[in-house]
Amino acid sequence: MIPQDSILNKGYKPLYLRTTIPIGKLMNKKDSVNFQDSIKKLTPIIKLELQEIDSKEYPEKIELRASVYDTTGLYITGLAPPYFSLSGYYRDYWNKLTDSCKENKNDIKEFEVTEIRESTSEPYAICFVLDHSPSMGGQRAERLQQAVKLVCSAIKKGDYVSVVKFSSKMTIEVPLSNNKEEYRSKIKTDGLKGNYGNGTAMYEGVMTGIKEVQKAENNYKKIIILFSDGGDNRWKGKTDPVFKSAKDNGVKIYTIAYGLTEEEPLRKLSEFTGGRFFRIYSSKEFPYVFKSIYFTLNNYYKITYKPPECAGLHKVRVHLNLKELTGQELFSDGTYDKSIFTNLDPIGTITLVNIEFDFGKSTIKPESMTLIEQMASELKEHEAIKVKISGHTDDVGTDEFNMNLSLERAKSVKAELVKYGISPKRLTIEGLGESRPLVANDSEENRRKNRRTELTIIER
Repeated sequence: MIPQDSILNKGYKPLYLRTTIPIGKLMNKKDSVNFQDSIKKLTPIIKLELQEIDSKEYPEKIELRASVYDTTGLYITGLAPPYFSLSGYYRDYWNKLTDSCKENKNDIKEFEVTEIRESTSEPYAICFVLDHSPSMGGQRAERLQQAVKLVCSAIKKGDYVSVVKFSSKMTIEVPLSNNKEEYRSKIKTDGLKGNYGNGTAMYEGVMTGIKEVQKAENNYKKIIILFSDGGDNRWKGKTDPVFKSAKDNGVKIYTIAYGLTEEEPLRKLSEFTGGRFFRIYSSKEFPYVFKSIYFTLNNYYKITYKPPECAGLHKVRVHLNLKELTGQELFSDGTYDKSIFTNLDPIGTITLVNIEFDFGKSTIKPESMTLIEQMASELKEHEAIKVKISGHTDDVGTDEFNMNLSLERAKSVKAELVKYGISPKRLTIEGLGESRPLVANDSEENRRKNRRTELTIIER
């Protein structure tokens, strides 16, 4: 018998995506009595959920991932190319998208929606980072292990899997492998038998997981699925290195909080890395939550568009018109933050700011002063942050000239920020000239990209 799980919240009814149903098959049911009865009981019977927002290519592109499903956990297919199966044009259904920032509501006229299925989804390298501290208990730990082994049977060919178990020490039980027979055979389902130790070294577990997924080829999407029933009690010092390592290595972290564990550390990890947070209360949910995560990694509607440029919090709303089926238009909301500084940015975070200078001079152009003002405003909001201002140039001119010019430009930015009331003690400067180009200086467009100012958080 499994030890008693946490007391469930009143009305707690978890919903996990489990399999697919074509929209045509669902529509064929709409005239049946049972379907009409279900509409009355489960309005809306179909839901649209914006699962993720990928802003790494901002301001050139934003990518949204959305799911459409019914209230029994059936994921609905056939709503977008290349599998679109309704009458008319798919954009008649995906009929509206807005991206709002600083009270400016921007209707996005040009956007594309593509249905991604497992057969065409990206390859993944996934590390399961699993809490094996004493608080889990042997039977719950065994049920957790069985759930991971079960979902591994559904991993598609070519995907990599690793399993890391943590308590006060790390156990890499399954080194990264894309051999399904090999990695499934290495997953032990023996509860807490073995020398796991005491304590909960969650952040060290994450760092170990990052190292594991980095062993995969560059074209693999790197994913950590972190399960914990308690907060970290082993990590010394700030957690910035953990966040920075995940960001620098392009690792998304999906976090699962079980029982009465503190949510905030897990929420921050998932939010900062672009993953998702899940809260569960029963060990019976273990197999369903793992399967649902992997299912949504491989089955989703991808929405892409060019966003409005705005240094602030963006609020996105996507609409799906299925009135002929549900009697209403669905919508789902999400956010992504393009503020110069955010609450989650760790030490070492580098932000590019597009400050324009007069040609060959350190004089800031008038049109860039609003950006300077915003930088000052955000530094006042985040009073603990100290930054390094780095100037960069292209390769036109001598090395000595460019080094001096980049330093003078950094000085100009600092001077303007001080005028707005920012203490000079919070600002350090450096000029790097042409020594660290972002791209090759082989075109005017690339030279423009290399002429830049960077802000690096050095203390917070």
